[in-house]
Amino acid sequence: MDEFKIIENIKTQAEQLPQNLILSIGDDAALFQGSDNFTYMITTDTFNQFVHFDFIYQKPKDIGFKSVVASLSDIAA
Repeated sequence: MDEFKIIENIKTQAEQLPQNLILSIGDDAALFQGSDNFTYMITTDTFNQFVHFDFIYQKPKDIGFKSVVASLSDIAA
């Protein structure tokens, strides 16, 4: 199952969206209003060895950098 099918599966299983949800499940992020009146963003992404990186050719710090940059890019989008 690919990433987009997983997202659609989660959407269809959600019977009722929380009232504090500002921006629902999208590509990789959702926004919600916390009880402390702050707005929070949840973002997630997957990085799979041999698909997105390979330990043979990349150092762990480079893989970590790539994951942070991808998450920041999702937030900026």
